[in-house]
Amino acid sequence: MTESATIAESTRGRSLVWILIAGSAVTAVSLGIRATYGLFLTPVTQALHTDRAGFALAIAIQNLVWGLSQPVAGAIADRFGVPRVLAAGGVLYTAGVFGMSRATSLVGFYLSGGLVVGLAMAAASFAVVLAAVGRMAPPERRTSSMGIVTAAGSLGQFLL
Repeated sequence: MTESATIAESTRGRSLVWILIAGSAVTAVSLGIRATYGLFLTPVTQALHTDRAGFALAIAIQNLVWGLSQPVAGAIADRFGVPRVLAAGGVLYTAGVFGMSRATSLVGFYLSGGLVVGLAMAAASFAVVLAAVGRMAPPERRTSSMGIVTAAGSLGQFLL
């Protein structure tokens, strides 16, 4: 192996480490925050004068929007780049969680916690992150790289 090939492989390895750190952080935070919503069931239902069904419908809307909009988020990431989609997802996530905290009615909670957070999850979750990691990791490290990022999402759920 030539010296330039060794340097290129070393650089690629360091780049992969940063990709894994960034992808793991995104999935840990996005899935971790989402996993905490159940802790707020009682305060939210009391503040909105509703029962568990109203809260559950917002989470159901979120899951449906997340699932339906993932292919769109992936297509947008292919067209405009993963960093832009992840940034937009972060902004949407912030807006959605802020909207949830300020909601005074179930409709507001459905729009912020259901629609906006669902769109944010599509832009800043597995579909976009794993596609980027899979594209950037060398074939011999692709499976383990994607596994690390996926495991980070579970770790984020545990930690938060």
